[in-house]
Amino acid sequence: MRELRLNSSDFADLSTEILAKGFSFSFKAHGSSMFPFIRDGDILTVQTTETKSLCVGDVVFFRSITNKLTAHRFIGGTELPHTRLLKVRGDAHFRQYEKIDEKQILGRIIRIRRGDRVISLDYLFKRKAGLFLVKIVPIISLLIWVTSIPKRLGLRLLKNDAEQ
Repeated sequence: MRELRLNSSDFADLSTEILAKGFSFSFKAHGSSMFPFIRDGDILTVQTTETKSLCVGDVVFFRSITNKLTAHRFIGGTELPHTRLLKVRGDAHFRQYEKIDEKQILGRIIRIRRGDRVISLDYLFKRKAGLFLVKIVPIISLLIWVTSIPKRLGLRLLKNDAEQ
């Protein structure tokens, strides 16, 4: 496979054109917002999709209002008179989510390649696993917060001792 390096603006423009013509393409993921599901350096394949066919738990590829392309998990939506607002979140962002207009969606991630391993996200089981992640992330967030209480208390006690 031939590798093409583009700046983020050119990548956004080319991605939009490829998907608008009904083709799929692959690209190397950068960042950690979807860790551990998607890792920095994984090769993601995206294909065009109708927003109505999205299932909670799917990983969507979208253009942010700052023209940055992102792959995050679809966690819900709200119907408005002339559009639909979608809630998306990176798996590593326990509490944060973003609302985007359905027109910002370019496609859906259908495959992850990590070394020699290929993970297809088209199968019903994999899509249900995504739904499970959507449900479990708030519980993980709560567990992290609860388990950090002793640390926060200890730090507060140390600070009080140091001030005396």
